[in-house]
Amino acid sequence: MGANPNDVKKAEYYVEQFEKRVSRARGKDIGKTYEAKAAMKRVKTLAKAHPDDPAVKALVERVRNALRGSKGNTFQITPEMLAYRESENRAIEIVGAEGAEAFEARLTELKSDDRLIAEAFPIADPWDDGEIEGRHVILDGVRYPDNLFQDTGQQFLYVGQPSTGFYFLDLGDRAFRSAYKAIQRYAKTISPDIAGEWQIVGKIEKSMMAIPDASPQPTRNLETGWRVDVEMIHIPGRCAAIADDSGKGNIAGEEAARSAIESGFTVTELADDAPPEEVVRVCAMAVKEKNIELLRKTMHDAWFVTPIAEARFYYRYDRNLERFAKFYVHVEPEPDPVIRVLRGEKIDDDEDFFLTDEDKTDIIAHADPLVEEAEVRVRRYNERGKQEGTPAPVWLRSEDGGPWRIWEGFPV
Repeated sequence: MGANPNDVKKAEYYVEQFEKRVSRARGKDIGKTYEAKAAMKRVKTLAKAHPDDPAVKALVERVRNALRGSKGNTFQITPEMLAYRESENRAIEIVGAEGAEAFEARLTELKSDDRLIAEAFPIADPWDDGEIEGRHVILDGVRYPDNLFQDTGQQFLYVGQPSTGFYFLDLGDRAFRSAYKAIQRYAKTISPDIAGEWQIVGKIEKSMMAIPDASPQPTRNLETGWRVDVEMIHIPGRCAAIADDSGKGNIAGEEAARSAIESGFTVTELADDAPPEEVVRVCAMAVKEKNIELLRKTMHDAWFVTPIAEARFYYRYDRNLERFAKFYVHVEPEPDPVIRVLRGEKIDDDEDFFLTDEDKTDIIAHADPLVEEAEVRVRRYNERGKQEGTPAPVWLRSEDGGPWRIWEGFPV
């Protein structure tokens, strides 16, 4: 004997509520909510009493699908989707080894000319030891940006403590800016991971007094130490950035590392007629593979019209790199994006049925230039194939029937 139709109908009601809750949750785990528990309890009771009833079997399958959906969408992660990490690891190995070699070579050079202070700490007395000026020092365990502070309108990084003395690194110095620019380039084109304690090769210039405290209300006393001009920043296992006269700095092994990164590019072109979801897909691939040239092609020109706009582009790029490094490995655009006409006229299929060719020509001739907007929602998946967060919108624009380009959103 089959299940009571009224009992099936009541259970179906709770299953529908569970399904609606899942559809609104967009990837959040809601398997413990009232709707979920009510649906599972009623259907489970029916299934135990009437396991062969077709209507009950259908409800069991619906609850199963809803329950899987409530745990977050999953996606099959392929080796190709993780290849960018392999390329990055190869590049890090290259610049890490070259950086260590460059650092050791500089140490050997300084020691051979007796230009290197044997022990950085405790520091030589800035008031009594004038022979220290012009010599070089190796500073280990430099914490950037933790130990930043400002003094007389300038930015410094301190190394040391009151009991052993201080060195002050002038971040406004041209040499430091050069080396740090190379560090920033490394983060954008090779690996965003520049964490860890730095080693600094620097030249002692003169003594100075400062309060090495970055807090709004400093609690430390005025300290005396040596001001140091930075010549090399070595991040062990990562890279060595060397200051130069060009202001751009050098990274030991940079060219070979970039070759390793570029050898892993899976997408190198973007067709002008690519649909919005494909533009978003290429954008995501360009970000995680660090193909900045291709990434720029996916973006609307508005991202590059002013220096501030371009700085905003790179800020968003940096944030995306960090997310691909820490949180997810794949971005999947949802199909069938919503497309709206923001300005101008575009004759749709229903209108086309009623209008003559002359009507359409006249309407388009008097309309503003056509601007269309597409809203593509993207899902992000980690290396286990589990969806991270909720689908995020990316907006693209097409002007005068031209190619779709990303206006806002980025696949973050």
